[in-house]
Amino acid sequence: MIQETMSRQERFAAAVSLEKPDRVPVMPLMTAFAVCSQGITQGTAWRDPDMGFKAMLDTFNDLGGFDRLYKPNLFWPMIGGRFCSTPIRVLIPGRQLPEDALNQIDERELISRDDYDKLAVLGWNAFWDEHYEKMTGGRKISYVTATQNQLLDLYKEEVTIYHGQDIHPLFGAYVSHPGKGIRALHLTTDRRPCPNKAGVCYPRLWPFYHPS
Repeated sequence: MIQETMSRQERFAAAVSLEKPDRVPVMPLMTAFAVCSQGITQGTAWRDPDMGFKAMLDTFNDLGGFDRLYKPNLFWPMIGGRFCSTPIRVLIPGRQLPEDALNQIDERELISRDDYDKLAVLGWNAFWDEHYEKMTGGRKISYVTATQNQLLDLYKEEVTIYHGQDIHPLFGAYVSHPGKGIRALHLTTDRRPCPNKAGVCYPRLWPFYHPS
């Protein structure tokens, strides 16, 4: 067995700094696995964030611990009322899917070419303030804002608990350029068939993004 001379934090920091750690850091990519290993359904963990958190923590300990925890829980926290990427709809086990199915991306189109002009004028966040209710069939942006803020507070509480046990989650909020959500946005593929509209929209997706 390799003689460990570093803490989890030191080992991870060394690897990120391209230095030589005492051994290769380990971080299993587990969310659904953690739920399954604790003998509960995916729907249970999605409906009850406390159960999802417990499943992640207990599985971490059952496996003897490792250097980084992939996520604190099943959900991704975000700042209330703002989307760090395309607000793609997720199908939830026990709600839109069977009780013990894996969560899935809803592949429906969220933005059409008819929306490009408005997106170019309003910009990313202001566009969703107006468009979100249409996309969801009547759900107001204030609803998702309250939910996001609630999950963000829960995330901070969970991370505090993890840190108290020398467990360090790698990911917090999922942040990417809005144009990454090509399932919902056709701007990437539309830059050729309608370059004028798509080209105007791109800089408005992110305040400091400038397409080459």
